[in-house]
Amino acid sequence: MKRFAMLRLVLASALFVGWIGWLVYLAATKSRPIVLSRPQLLVSNLDVIARVDDPGKKVLVKDVYAWRGKETPPAVNDELDVVDLDKCHRLPRDDEADDDVPRDWQGPGLYILPLRKLGGRYEVVPIPPSPGFPPSLEGGPRRIYPLTEDTHDQLKAIKEPGAATP
Repeated sequence: MKRFAMLRLVLASALFVGWIGWLVYLAATKSRPIVLSRPQLLVSNLDVIARVDDPGKKVLVKDVYAWRGKETPPAVNDELDVVDLDKCHRLPRDDEADDDVPRDWQGPGLYILPLRKLGGRYEVVPIPPSPGFPPSLEGGPRRIYPLTEDTHDQLKAIKEPGAATP
């Protein structure tokens, strides 16, 4: 009987240590992951993967992921004028001032852009009122996302590629 109890204690301890080790590994390698805003992507009219070399210049469309509306979406290799890329950033954390929050554009590369048409130009859609993002006069924060394998998988889970909805 004592041997069985000791075996259970050793097994439970090994599982506990393994679980803690797994959590430490995740914290070290996956801290602050990029999470796409589902509400933002669901209200956007045009989702593109684009090359953004400078937030003040036009972006180059590499893939039109999904669009909504009667208009024909831009084609691959079209240049789009996106007006507010320099304003895209997350909300500040408790210990940060607004000016200390890093911008979403971290340098030239491919980004996921949830857009809506604004006259002849485009703007990044703000995150709509949703849990964690209360309503405000300007709307929620505007976010763009670097294209990684993880962010691409999240985009696929939220919207179907090439999907057009009326």
